[in-house]
Amino acid sequence: MSPSKCPACGYVEGQDIPVVSLLKRFSKENRDKLTEVISVMKVHHQYDGPSHYRMFLQGISRCDPEVIDSICREWLSKKLYITKSLAYLRGWMVRENERHRNKQKADLATYGCQPPIIE
Repeated sequence: MSPSKCPACGYVEGQDIPVVSLLKRFSKENRDKLTEVISVMKVHHQYDGPSHYRMFLQGISRCDPEVIDSICREWLSKKLYITKSLAYLRGWMVRENERHRNKQKADLATYGCQPPIIE
């Protein structure tokens, strides 16, 4: 039987992938921000085991790097980690990523793309 995969966040149940190897999938800048977010969340919230961090990292793995960076900066600057959980942050990143992609499609449909450079 194959492990069940969450259609909303992409978490695969039963896969014990180390958190460090999941972090390596992100760029250096995003990895630093995500490490900071995880370390702050460890201080302010009690999670039993690394499964919460795995769900979070697998859920945001399809998000654009600029979306991850901007939301992590806002999360840390507004100190939302005091009252909100990793599930909230993951949902925020996924929704913002979808909104960002829809905006890019709308801009492309409205304004088109730049013409090729003719030499």
